[in-house]
Amino acid sequence: MRNFFLDKKIFVTGHTTPLGSWICLALHHLGAEVIGCSVKPPVDTNLFKEADIEESVISYICDFKDLKFLKSIINKHQPSIFIYLSPVEGYTDNYIAEDIYSINFTSLINSLKVFGESEHLKLFVNLIPETKMFLDTTAINESSFDNDYIKSGSNLSSEIFVNGISKSFLSENLNILKRTINIRFYPVVCSGDWSKNNMLYSKIKSSRENIIEQDVLKEESGFVYHVLDMINVFFEILKIKFLDLENTVDNFLIKPDNISLRDSVWLNNIVYRMMNKEDIVDNYNYGARYNDFRSSIISFIKYNEKVFMPILEPELAIKMYIEWERARIRGANMKRTTNSQINQYYMDFNKVL
Repeated sequence: MRNFFLDKKIFVTGHTTPLGSWICLALHHLGAEVIGCSVKPPVDTNLFKEADIEESVISYICDFKDLKFLKSIINKHQPSIFIYLSPVEGYTDNYIAEDIYSINFTSLINSLKVFGESEHLKLFVNLIPETKMFLDTTAINESSFDNDYIKSGSNLSSEIFVNGISKSFLSENLNILKRTINIRFYPVVCSGDWSKNNMLYSKIKSSRENIIEQDVLKEESGFVYHVLDMINVFFEILKIKFLDLENTVDNFLIKPDNISLRDSVWLNNIVYRMMNKEDIVDNYNYGARYNDFRSSIISFIKYNEKVFMPILEPELAIKMYIEWERARIRGANMKRTTNSQINQYYMDFNKVL
């Protein structure tokens, strides 16, 4: 993996968001030169500032309506890969729905314009996060398409834009080798995400007060896997498509193996016990219990499923999250803490290989 990313110039939008910050640090760890561009992060606590992401990337804060400025950054640094993540992903609590639509649509359309016109950019990746960590497996209904889902990045529209505009561009420029991919993924265990949709963070806050939240249904289930496992699979797809010698527009869904399925009652108990240093008794038969789990993905596009076995088991993913949060509470150097977890992850990944 490192051999591929070493010295590659990669442009990342949304680098000030929690997920964008983890992606930038992982790319930096693998030897890439990262250029980040995003709107200004909120003034309150955020991972970008706490982990000093700006020290590891070339960072720009900009208005994505300024197409000329965006082009100037690309022309100056000449990256070969464009990773598009909503500039407000994880910060939607700070915006009204109308502003989120404006920011996301403008940034995506202008990003695609820049990609299409650049001689250096060869691959465009549109990252599309799901919003709900747990869903009621007994019914997938209109509640899956609620206001929070829509606000979280206008995801349903972005994949259609990427497919439509890319196919139009490629058909008009047959001699230019460019690849475009949409990548959807289920919600991840992501330290530094303090948005209201982050169920795990709310559980930790409750556990500090020695409370177990039991106001949830056992039927609510979802995948529990760490952000680094998602990023690693994402990087593998990116590598394969970058080396593709044909103009392509592809769509992928990153999906953990069913061994990662848990329910919200399990999450309540494990967070409480880890926070209070109690022994964890686990008697669930997860593989059999969630055979009827139904996807929350709503899409008009057919996706190629990338099913994988996470390196980190759900229990370890939660433990890493809690260790990160504890380090933050005691005032530790969060750049060192975050990088330490990334280093350990890739050491474990290399052992598996």
